[in-house]
Amino acid sequence: MKIKFNVLFVLSLLSFNINADISQSGISNLQQLGNQDIVGLISGNKLTGFISDGPLEGPITQSFYKDGKYETIFNNKIYTGTWKVEGKKHCTKGKNKTDFGCFYWYTGVKDGGTYAYVVAQGKLLHQYHEVVNTTQVVQSNTQSSKSNTQSSKYCWSNGICL
Repeated sequence: MKIKFNVLFVLSLLSFNINADISQSGISNLQQLGNQDIVGLISGNKLTGFISDGPLEGPITQSFYKDGKYETIFNNKIYTGTWKVEGKKHCTKGKNKTDFGCFYWYTGVKDGGTYAYVVAQGKLLHQYHEVVNTTQVVQSNTQSSKSNTQSSKYCWSNGICL
């Protein structure tokens, strides 16, 4: 009986520790996105934010095109591949990869602002603060430098807006 209790106690501490990694970052109202909200957030949009995944840390920009292709700019390198959404997961496969890697999207409030987050293996890996429609990006690139592209305000079905 004592061993069973100790095992349950250790499992409880581990589960608190998994959630503590996310909550320690000062994020509140963390809510997982469903398929429709993930597609609405990324499809046809360029997201700008920050990645923090071990040795990979710094600004990141990702464009997810409606044809299922993506482009990621990180550390002055461009990575391309394909993307899909299934089972509340966003899955990507790099150009030279054979398998998809999948992760979850969340929204949350931090320092008074709403952000979109990528979570994989119980860790917060990406934080996005800006969403711009890829059509606006193309139009902006073809217009004079005096023109400003405004960020799109995206709202999920749960009423949270970025």
